[in-house]
Amino acid sequence: APELLLGCTEYTTAVDIWSAGCCIAEFLNGYPIFRGVDSSDQMYRIIQIVGIPNRDELREMNP
Repeated sequence: APELLLGCTEYTTAVDIWSAGCCIAEFLNGYPIFRGVDSSDQMYRIIQIVGIPNRDELREMNP
């Protein structure tokens, strides 16, 4: 989940929902949806698909 890639120490069950969605996408596509070579590359790939989070979204990621 992006929260974990950004180093957030507190997070909600939203990380589990994100993970479940990624697992479903991998199951359907046959490969990981955000396959990065490291955490920075993985975050870059996520941003390419879902866009840059705004300030409110960033606050929600680390309650």
